[in-house]
Amino acid sequence: MLILENIGVFVKHLIFYRFEVKISDMLLKTESQTIKAGKEFAATLHGGDIVLLYGELGAGKTTFVKGIAEFFGVKKKITSPTFALMNVYDVKPIKLVHVDTYRLKDEQELIDIGIEDYLGKPDAICVIEWPEKLSTIIKNKRCVKIHIEHTKNGRVIEFYNVKFPMSNVKSMTKSK
Repeated sequence: MLILENIGVFVKHLIFYRFEVKISDMLLKTESQTIKAGKEFAATLHGGDIVLLYGELGAGKTTFVKGIAEFFGVKKKITSPTFALMNVYDVKPIKLVHVDTYRLKDEQELIDIGIEDYLGKPDAICVIEWPEKLSTIIKNKRCVKIHIEHTKNGRVIEFYNVKFPMSNVKSMTKSK
């Protein structure tokens, strides 16, 4: 019986870690390197993807989004939609949806402004800053988690559950 209990614990941990495995990390020293990393990462995205950006104020989340937007051909200046909550860039054939939940009171606010029209939809890619405040609307959706930390040596970016080929990770880390 003890063996079965231990196997059960092992399987629970295996399932948990399968979804939280850190695929890669990189140290970026400049803003331009962070934008480049966002741009290269964007090449791996497809309609329906949801990118969850974690990090403290000033960590570089919006800077990373600038690279994603540049890849998709967004011509507008990218700023964090802190007060608007959501900016939608129609860059055919997809819509790039940039969400900032820093000032969000609850998930209902995002639902009220139409986030469900984009989350997980094949013609949209959603990038969400401060996703800690969301739980039910991203549940069972295909999400990529990225943690960005500003350190004394530069920005450390960690990728979790990223589905892009390892060759891209290696090329991105060469720009350290």
